[in-house]
Amino acid sequence: MRLSIVIPAYNEEQAIAAVVENIREARGAILKDTGIRDVEILVVDDGSRDRTAEIVRGYPDVKLVQHSRNRGYGAALATGFEKARGEVLGFLDGDGTCDAVDFVPLCRKLEEADLVLGTRLSSSSRMPKIRRLGNRIFAALTRLLSGKAVTDIATGMRVFRRGVLDRLPPLPTGLHYTPAMTCHALFLTDLRVAEESISYSNRVGRSKLSVVKDGFRFLKIILDSALVYLPLKILGPIGLLFLLIAGAYSVGPIRHYLRARSLQEETIYRLLAIAALVAVGLIFILAGLVAQKIVHLIRGVPTRSRLLHRPRFQHLLLLLGMILALSGIAINVPNLIEYVRYGRVQLHWVYVLVGGMSVVSGSALFAFGLLSRLIDLLQKPR
Repeated sequence: MRLSIVIPAYNEEQAIAAVVENIREARGAILKDTGIRDVEILVVDDGSRDRTAEIVRGYPDVKLVQHSRNRGYGAALATGFEKARGEVLGFLDGDGTCDAVDFVPLCRKLEEADLVLGTRLSSSSRMPKIRRLGNRIFAALTRLLSGKAVTDIATGMRVFRRGVLDRLPPLPTGLHYTPAMTCHALFLTDLRVAEESISYSNRVGRSKLSVVKDGFRFLKIILDSALVYLPLKILGPIGLLFLLIAGAYSVGPIRHYLRARSLQEETIYRLLAIAALVAVGLIFILAGLVAQKIVHLIRGVPTRSRLLHRPRFQHLLLLLGMILALSGIAINVPNLIEYVRYGRVQLHWVYVLVGGMSVVSGSALFAFGLLSRLIDLLQKPR
């Protein structure tokens, strides 16, 4: 197997020579201690305005690819991967923070994984404390959403099998390429992701990373990736939050009813709010379930629960939705008759409220049952 190491570089004249030489020196260890039989080095000069490209040309065994203008960190990596010839791809930042000899344990780990991340958060790491804290927060959020544990989602050193790339798009062109790649890989349930500790030193030259600006970008990319691959993990908790608020808001009226066996007239506004919260919560949860099935249809990312694909479950939802909707209508039949006959309604307002909530909730369940059935039909071969 050939390992192609891509180095994205933008105005890295102070560090690029040391990085290239570091990889050349590590080449022997990589070939000796792993299953790699050849190491290809590619530098992608992303529109640098300094001597980066000139320095790289001094190494005849290094392939240089140039962008006419600065297109971004992710774009440079994509170009490098396109030009690379290796079955195994890797990349290393051109700022001198990582040691190429760490490709040895990364490539070894690749025997049991599809993507191996080099985590920079070891005890000897020289990463600034603020960035270390941010990485830990992002890793915790990713672990919460994906159920898989990683410690460094934005590491600039990793190796992976070429076929992994075809399963991860769309990936961004900027500095948030690395967290997006990690998130997409983690959210694919059948893709094996592993980690190995690597050394990390202070970079040479000025960092292009803004802790605040890029921190918010990283957070956005994590949530966007979760929405693309695991929408139920985003929409479901929102729906549950609305239902919990509705439950908390219901405690007072329930206590009063159990004590007095009646509802106060001023309670109508609270019950209207409760009905709205229940309906909104149910809609968010059902939308998340539908979205998850659509993701499974388009991307082949399986849903966590097989229950959603069972026809009996879908039939149960259709039946329950129909019963709720018809019950809501039935409760208000006397009101409708009285209104048609006399132009007024004298029955208690709670009938209208309960009936309306039943119709809305039942209609939502029935619509979800139909959409779920439609998605399953689209998945079946014709």
